[in-house]
Amino acid sequence: MDEIARLETELLDWCWDDYLSLGVIVRRLQDLYSEITNQEIREKTLQIVGRLLMQPDIRVGQFSKVGMHSDSRTKYRFDCWDMDVKDSLARINEEWNLLDGLPNVGEIAWLVTEEGCFLIS
Repeated sequence: MDEIARLETELLDWCWDDYLSLGVIVRRLQDLYSEITNQEIREKTLQIVGRLLMQPDIRVGQFSKVGMHSDSRTKYRFDCWDMDVKDSLARINEEWNLLDGLPNVGEIAWLVTEEGCFLIS
């Protein structure tokens, strides 16, 4: 199994355990490839996200604020994007264009299993 295949397996497992930020994928690629360019990171990230989204029950989306908890913490909901893989990748690419570099954790999108969609925390 090559490094990318191992990484994809690791990231798929992550999706089943927690929300996976696009920024984590970027960081893991930087860890794997010390000489990788930002453009190569972008291309590989989009390829990985596309393959993950082809898996049953994996969805992509973003958190949105929905109010406040009684202890003054912000309440969030995770909203899955209602679009196919191609459109999801196009949206990620468009939002990436608006950044000043590589996405950090929490920026652009998260991947999660279908169970994680619309959960409020």
